Amino acid sequence: MKAEYDVVIAGAGLGGLTAAALLSRKGFSTLIIEKLPRIGGRFTNIPYKGFQLTTGALHLIPHQRGVVKRLLKDELNSDLEFIGTDSILVLFEGSIVQYVRELPGVFDSVFRFSLGLKVRETPITEAIKFMLKTVTAGKPCMPKGGCGSIIQALEKIILDNKGEIINKTSLRSIMIQECNVAGTVIRRGNGATSTVKTPLLISNIGPKNTLEALQEGTLKERFQCQLGKIRPTEGVKINIESNRPVLDEIVGEEAGLVFTPSCKRVAGIVEPSYMDPDLAPHGKSLLMTYQEILSANIQKEIQLGIHDLEEIIPDFKKNCHILAIQVFRGEWPVNHARQGLDASQTTPVKGLYLVGDGAKPSGFIMVEGVVESARRVVECILRT
Repeated sequence: MKAEYDVVIAGAGLGGLTAAALLSRKGFSTLIIEKLPRIGGRFTNIPYKGFQLTTGALHLIPHQRGVVKRLLKDELNSDLEFIGTDSILVLFEGSIVQYVRELPGVFDSVFRFSLGLKVRETPITEAIKFMLKTVTAGKPCMPKGGCGSIIQALEKIILDNKGEIINKTSLRSIMIQECNVAGTVIRRGNGATSTVKTPLLISNIGPKNTLEALQEGTLKERFQCQLGKIRPTEGVKINIESNRPVLDEIVGEEAGLVFTPSCKRVAGIVEPSYMDPDLAPHGKSLLMTYQEILSANIQKEIQLGIHDLEEIIPDFKKNCHILAIQVFRGEWPVNHARQGLDASQTTPVKGLYLVGDGAKPSGFIMVEGVVESARRVVECILRT
């Protein structure tokens, strides 16, 4: 590690790595620090019993013609392969009249799965943009090998362009001089601290953690007012092993993603191994569900989700086995900010920028919002 860099990036999640890949290709000397022993944040693979689980995401990218695929293929020249989810269905039993009557519930299921919010909780402009983008940018897709393959591709680009990634290292404080970023104080895993000079700091550790790293003063107060009352989205993911493909059985035709409006908690189910069989052992299927957290009783929420699965999946107890249950809240949420209530990518401190799921631009959801936040920050830096 050197004493000075053109840019320091705190947090090696998808947003931080995307910004690092773009800037390192432009010749910026780049240092990425990550407090965990691995990179990828809530967007990478976890090998488990032959399955490729994830730290957060469901392996899916929201749109086949969206910013994630376009940036990786066109701007970063990655050779990643993306697999389309052509079949997206709604699990519903009844007549067309009943279906029409239940349309509000259907839309709620789609919004809860995609944004982590009910329709009525979503700002109207964000709801409209989400629906329009679904038409213009296409259905979801998935990188071959799962979301971890994107992290590996970004890491390779960074290292090939002489960027540095240091794990078990966290941002302790941000040094400010005359309203400008002057450097950072970082803490290594052994407790040792050091100062790194830089005029640019990109934070991928969440808006509130960034605020805590700022020195006391007028700028910190202004930044705190700018953040307002940011609230995270929270949820539960259930990872399931099955002895056979499941979604085609419960909806009557092949499908990679099914929305479940009749369920009390589960908003949707993804079968990643339907799109990429290598994500599960031979002869097995991998299912992932998503649900909101609607009460303080997490165990009750999980049991309601499991009950949903027992109701809709034939012979669930016989053919399926729960691999892992993941709860996303607190420091490890679904999103650091609810859709439409994100922080700006720019801050009152010149040279300090935010990326990630707490700084998603309007109209960009989940990982699309994370990547777009990084793209816009880099664009801003290059302009100035």
